[in-house]
Amino acid sequence: MRPSPSKMVAILLLAAFASPAAWAASAASMLPLDLMNSGKPIAEPVNNAAFIPGPDAVAAPAFVSAPTIRRACAHAPRAPDDSL
Repeated sequence: MRPSPSKMVAILLLAAFASPAAWAASAASMLPLDLMNSGKPIAEPVNNAAFIPGPDAVAAPAFVSAPTIRRACAHAPRAPDDSL
């Protein structure tokens, strides 16, 4: 027996709203500003949810740039001379 399309939609919506961002702690509690500015290492990695933009976040302006490309030589490094 196949589930009805409405049940499948309900399951997909439930899975979407049950994302970690919905129940995660605030970024300030996971990565306090003084700790971030100190540059000191911590015992465990910071949860990725600490870097999710908040509800007051706005889009960044478009990145506009002209890359500068210089010529480079592609060759293997020389092996040390062990004959001496």
